[in-house]
Amino acid sequence: MTANKLQWFFMALAGVGLCLMLVFMFVGGNQFFDYRALQRQNSAITVENEALRQKNLETSRLVDRLKNDMSYIEHVAREELGMVKKGEVVYTFGRQGKGR
Repeated sequence: MTANKLQWFFMALAGVGLCLMLVFMFVGGNQFFDYRALQRQNSAITVENEALRQKNLETSRLVDRLKNDMSYIEHVAREELGMVKKGEVVYTFGRQGKGR
């Protein structure tokens, strides 16, 4: 009788295991693919994050130069804003096009 109960126990255990396997196949089958997609998305975001860190560092350096480096401030004022020093004379020459 004990062998019969033991056999019934293992059959019930196998049945429960089979049922659980079927449930996971149909209900949670896409979780692996979702996990892989999330890993790829995480990798892409990590790369983008590093690029933004580099851009932030460059911007911080530029702000520091604009606050503290007088020669750089003068360079920006002259080149980008077209400013001149007091008493300075600027000569501009027009470009000649082709055929002139």
